[in-house]
Amino acid sequence: MHLQINLSNQLIKQWKPELTAEPPETHPLLQWRIDKIKLANTTANYICVNEATLFSFLLPRLPGKKKLQVQQYFVDRLLIILEETFFPPSALQLFANLPVFYGKTKCKRMIGTVTDMRFRYDLFYGEALPLQEAEYRVNDCPTQGPNYRWPIREFLKLRELFDDPHGGLLTFKMPKDLYYAARQNLRAPTPPALLCLHEDPQDDNTFVGKVTLPDLIVFHTVVQTVMEQPITFEIKKKLLPVSVYLEDILSKMP
Repeated sequence: MHLQINLSNQLIKQWKPELTAEPPETHPLLQWRIDKIKLANTTANYICVNEATLFSFLLPRLPGKKKLQVQQYFVDRLLIILEETFFPPSALQLFANLPVFYGKTKCKRMIGTVTDMRFRYDLFYGEALPLQEAEYRVNDCPTQGPNYRWPIREFLKLRELFDDPHGGLLTFKMPKDLYYAARQNLRAPTPPALLCLHEDPQDDNTFVGKVTLPDLIVFHTVVQTVMEQPITFEIKKKLLPVSVYLEDILSKMP
């Protein structure tokens, strides 16, 4: 197992790493492309893209940082993201004393997708959006690259690849009408639990997916927070059954 970091030609020229021509297979969570990105006339920024899911995040304002420093910033930020999205401890432990291989992205469509992401990040940055909001917008938008997909949804699926001795992933089912009520009436960012759901192939009226207990707690908290704000009666009427449904599920958890 190793951390595979594929670099743009610009970074290869700048960092001069030893490239591994034929790297062995590694875990999807450990496959990343790092590229420089220009944000509002600043150039000491990096875009990090998981090649398995196209999930991305930025490392802005790192002037004068060397290769190993940028690499450490990358790992530190990624570990924070894994904790925030409730990946199991075994996922975080992957990065302990991990060898690093450098290479080049071979898929031209992947490179094209990253180029499009760089354009969108620069656009959002120019609009003075907060960093996390810009990242959310890019990750919650379907890509035109390999295997047309929503990056954040694919990234959350990686949680299912890890063993969790505490049974962290639960099968969560939600009636279709409640799912759409939540999707249509909750402001961004969407609670991760909703992003994990898909139509149940065995029941046309149900959405199903793998979630964690913290996902459900966050989902319920978001719904409650919205309902406590000054919203229209119609929105509150649609969200109330969602709140009751989630509260009932959480009350039955050990």
